Amino acid sequence: MTTDAGTNWSLLEDVALCTSWVEVTHNSLTGNEMQLREMWSLIHTKFLEQIGGKRTKESMSSR
Repeated sequence: MTTDAGTNWSLLEDVALCTSWVEVTHNSLTGNEMQLREMWSLIHTKFLEQIGGKRTKESMSSR
């Protein structure tokens, strides 16, 4: 398992996380029907599609 404890988030990562969160949670078809675990999994996937990296779902959800 890759961890990123102790590494600072860049501005690019913060923007990518926010963008991913908005895209997933404001989806009119699934946004209010999904489980929390599924939501963060989708956010994580979108984040990695945008900028790659090694951030974990856990670090994103606590950000």
